[in-house]
Amino acid sequence: MAPGSPGDTGLIKVSMGDGESLGLTGVPVHWQTAWRLFDLAKGNPAAEDVARRWYGATAMWMQDARSHDTVHLQRARDLFPEDVDILFLSGTQQEVYASPPVQSVARTAVLPIGYHVSVPSEAAALRNAETYLRHALMRRPGHQEARLHLGRVLIVRGRPQEAAEELRHVTFPDADRELQYFAALFLGAAEEGSGRFAQARDAYQRASAIFPLAQSPYIALSALARQRGDRAGALREIQHVFDLGDRSTDDQDPWWSYQVCQTRPLKEWLESLNKSVEGFR
Repeated sequence: MAPGSPGDTGLIKVSMGDGESLGLTGVPVHWQTAWRLFDLAKGNPAAEDVARRWYGATAMWMQDARSHDTVHLQRARDLFPEDVDILFLSGTQQEVYASPPVQSVARTAVLPIGYHVSVPSEAAALRNAETYLRHALMRRPGHQEARLHLGRVLIVRGRPQEAAEELRHVTFPDADRELQYFAALFLGAAEEGSGRFAQARDAYQRASAIFPLAQSPYIALSALARQRGDRAGALREIQHVFDLGDRSTDDQDPWWSYQVCQTRPLKEWLESLNKSVEGFR
């Protein structure tokens, strides 16, 4: 969409796949209309509640659809700088922005003159993610998912000991098997990075016990054994991956959907938004 055409917001999105830019699309004007409408909610508690729920639910929908919008959460933080849900989603968005596929597209996308990709560098995105997640935890210390993501961000930032301290305190109910899996897998990486190899092995084995058909724990165990000079152990662990064969699919290893694991409550959030709108009317 060319700037200045009917319905144009002046914003474009870069579509991507496998770390490559697939094209450009205009941002529909209804988003900008909603942003301006909710700016008017300031000072009206009932309207502010609808606006807060709308920003949270729509930001979660965007992340679930892997259709990130930097401006959307910037405006949400301008209106609700202390809202835990918005801070959490801001942190998970920046964590995704730091990923290699997004960074690759941000560096190589060909844009019209006058446009730029609003994705920070990997280091800056990780700093932002840590800041938002820590802020969310300051507001709600019991936010287990925020602590989980913070632990993973600290691992990527090269601070495994800090990550381990965070992840050792992460707990999830038995029903949240995927989150339990991530907690064990990331704790294993943090312990390994801290030189606590026995603890790392225990954590990786816990992850494998939660999802026996997942490849990631076996690969991590093989790499850990190799790092310790245990060639036989490394071969034994990697053989488990080969033995899984076709039984191990993307659905069997939650790691492949980690970037959207925070969107699991999307249906409930949308229903809550609809009820708040009906009540406002």
